[in-house]
Amino acid sequence: MPISGFFYGGRMSNDLIMLDSYCELSRTSLSFKKDITEEEWKIVFNKLSHVEGCIQFWIGDSLVYLEQKWGMYDEIAEESGLNKQTLKDYKWVSDTIEPSLRKDDLTFNHHKSVALLPKEQQQEVLQKASDEKLTVRETRDLVKAIKRGDEELKSPEKFEGKYQIIYIDPPWKYPSDKAYYGQDVEKHYPTMTMEELQDMDIKQYAEPDCVLYLWATSPLLDVAIDLLKYWGFDYKTCLVWDKVSHNMGFYASIRHEILLIGGIGQSAPTDKSYANQTDSVYSEKKTEHSKKPDFYYEMIEKMHPTKVKRLEMFARKKVEGWTSWGNEI
Repeated sequence: MPISGFFYGGRMSNDLIMLDSYCELSRTSLSFKKDITEEEWKIVFNKLSHVEGCIQFWIGDSLVYLEQKWGMYDEIAEESGLNKQTLKDYKWVSDTIEPSLRKDDLTFNHHKSVALLPKEQQQEVLQKASDEKLTVRETRDLVKAIKRGDEELKSPEKFEGKYQIIYIDPPWKYPSDKAYYGQDVEKHYPTMTMEELQDMDIKQYAEPDCVLYLWATSPLLDVAIDLLKYWGFDYKTCLVWDKVSHNMGFYASIRHEILLIGGIGQSAPTDKSYANQTDSVYSEKKTEHSKKPDFYYEMIEKMHPTKVKRLEMFARKKVEGWTSWGNEI
């Protein structure tokens, strides 16, 4: 079957029909059906370039569908012959940028450059790149300029007071020996090294009786416990969020995150009945990158009904009854 038989409608169909009229295409080769002029060769080459720029989105959209239906599996990379990180990039960009925002005249890398921006800014930058025929580098520079204005981390000194509950989801920067696990993180938010997190001196914001809830990922569990202790808290126990959907991992499909609990002074739950009925494992399907279930706000409040001075650091939204601090608010 000629390649045009696999597609229909729109500009892509026309491109493939035109290529089919000039070329014999297989999985591993291209040959011309007849002698062509240099001008015709340029046309063919431009059409090939356009098709090449579509493959990433086709693969990415198919992986989004796969995850929604059955979860992600490591063997997909092996079966396809593509690098696992390449597949994750395709899926991430396709999942982040809606088809309605994508521009035919821009490359996949143009779209990848804007994927960290909010939807409205994605649309604005892609339109500008299309109208002004910006290169990928020019598009990236534009995005960096926007992010410098929108994503500058606030300093902890900009809020005051001491708190009975401190809830933190740190923007972990993965060290070089564990870089595999953190390959996607920098795409989503600015990260901080262990030294930078230590320098925040969280204990200065703690009441004499204070409980710390600290999110950790499996590869950085040891680092997170060290950080909890460095800040002056005693490690108490941990909870597990089962994210339900499978995620590509190195040793196994990592579908959970860990919520460490540390304390200073009297930090145990005051509602013993609720605490004893609360399962240490909570299951809720993950949504956007790194977003934690709202369940944990309710759980913490019910665990400690007498501790009403609550601080969330690196928050993504404001929550009633909490002091919220973070660069996404």
